[in-house]
Amino acid sequence: MLDVQKLLNDYQIIFLQETWLAKQQLDNLCDLGVSHFAFGRADYDFNDGLVLGRGHGGTAIYWSENLKASSFSNCDGSIIGLMFF
Repeated sequence: MLDVQKLLNDYQIIFLQETWLAKQQLDNLCDLGVSHFAFGRADYDFNDGLVLGRGHGGTAIYWSENLKASSFSNCDGSIIGLMFF
C-alpha cells in the first residue's frame, strides 16, 4: 500500500491490476489518497464460502480530484475506465 501512496503523490491517474481485493474490500481503495477518487472492480467475494489462499484478479483506478472525469464499467465489470469531460 505504501507504493500506491507514493504513486498517488507523483501522478494524477493510476491504473492497477491484480489488486487481490474482494468485493467487500473495495471501499478500502479510498483510504489511500485524500486528493484522489478511486474506483475498482473485483470478482472475488468472501460470501462465496471458504477462502483458500489469496484472492485473484481485480482492477482499480485512482484519479486526481482536480480532473473532470467519471469512472465507468461495462455490464459484467470486466472493463473499467475513465471518461473525461
